[in-house]
Amino acid sequence: MEISDFATEILRHGNFSIYPVEPIVRHGNDVSIVECNDEKQMLRRTADQILEWQAQGHETIAVICRDAAEASMVSRELSGKVTLADSDLETAEFGSGVIVLPVEYTKGLEFDAVLLYHPSGESYPEEDQYVKLLYVAATRALHELAVIHMGDLTGLIANPVSQEKRMQSLEMEIKPKVKQYERKVYTANELQEQAAIEGHREKERRSYLGPKPIVVLPKKTGEEMAPGVPKKTEPERIVTPRSGKNVSPQVFFSVPDQGMLRPKGHSRVDSSIRWAKKTKKYIDLVGSYGVLRLIPIEESVIRIQFKRGQTADFEPGYWNYTAETPPVWSAKEGKQFYEITAGKTILRADKKTGALHFFDKKGTLLVAEKSILPRQLETDAPFSQTWNYFDWSKKEKLTAKGISRESMERMEQKARYISFGGKKMRMPLLLSSQGYGLGIAAEGAVMCCTIPMYGPYIYTEGMSQIDYYFIRGGKNDEILDLYKKISSAQ
Repeated sequence: MEISDFATEILRHGNFSIYPVEPIVRHGNDVSIVECNDEKQMLRRTADQILEWQAQGHETIAVICRDAAEASMVSRELSGKVTLADSDLETAEFGSGVIVLPVEYTKGLEFDAVLLYHPSGESYPEEDQYVKLLYVAATRALHELAVIHMGDLTGLIANPVSQEKRMQSLEMEIKPKVKQYERKVYTANELQEQAAIEGHREKERRSYLGPKPIVVLPKKTGEEMAPGVPKKTEPERIVTPRSGKNVSPQVFFSVPDQGMLRPKGHSRVDSSIRWAKKTKKYIDLVGSYGVLRLIPIEESVIRIQFKRGQTADFEPGYWNYTAETPPVWSAKEGKQFYEITAGKTILRADKKTGALHFFDKKGTLLVAEKSILPRQLETDAPFSQTWNYFDWSKKEKLTAKGISRESMERMEQKARYISFGGKKMRMPLLLSSQGYGLGIAAEGAVMCCTIPMYGPYIYTEGMSQIDYYFIRGGKNDEILDLYKKISSAQ
């Protein structure tokens, strides 16, 4: 039985008027249920299962216990057999590795593999509150789920749901689908009007990409407006003066609250690219989600900007670097991607996913954005939030630059603010052992998260657009020299 089916069977034991939550789809291998003779054998089998999952390449593994006391005992017994991540619930970051935790702390978390440790009838009676609790535990698993017990398995797993209750729950599932609304039938004229409206909207969306329409102005004859009618003027654009200080309260390398780590939920994002417009200075890649602008600054620097909507109304930002000599660059369109080449860097944008892939001049991949969701920009909160998701490799070493040139902080398996709250405005910089840097052109809080469970991503607050510089250099000194030029330009 797959994970999603297994979890749904647990849910069917409940006496709910409706399901408490919509069943979550979890595909993977069949759920493993193993009976042991005693506690010692359960612990040995747990350690063996963890090692087996690690050999298969699973990065995040959780052993879920009923309470903190049991989690503490299991952690103590396993520590000599497998390497455990920090299981101190006050300090744990829930990154990659193996963690042992009580079921109450699992809501909202996800793991490659989950082992339910000793879910007995005493720990999980056949009552509604325990149905929900065990369901949450089972649905934490993305790919693998195992159950280890001692012959006293809870009836929520061991006992099949009665046919009567199964039919009742089936009726509950079907009920919401019974209500239907009458579908309006449009006449041919109404359909034609709708098509005209949609065509006009599409024309407006594309208007900035093509030549401006020719407008014939009336010939001026004396007074343009009647006496007493005020002359129409353009609204004044209010610009908030910059203080040169990062007003964010988040100091460099401070630890964010755990609640900040999970990106904001969203409906399905279509990041695909529909068309492109190339100018002498940049190329715009336009899709239903927004406009992605790629600007070759010089041979080793490319600026990437993204804004939601169909118009390229980008803000220059605090750091608006331009080279004295414009770089020589080229762009071409392939069947599956758009590609620009500028000096040492080749940048490809996948048409289907919108994800960017950065290569060196030999064609070796340096880094790529996540194909499933490259970027996310939310503007409906009290302040704008952005997430840029990167597919950093396991071998890649990332460091965040501190205030001084020599100050570097390792970023493996961490979530840290890399902006300089309360200090002089400095551009946050992330350096990679792959020979590139990412300069984040954000004036507020910037966080980098390399914990696989939540990201990996770069997050900003208060920005209406995603804006960063990709800096290519063989060594850190080259990257830092280029970074200094960029961050000095205001």
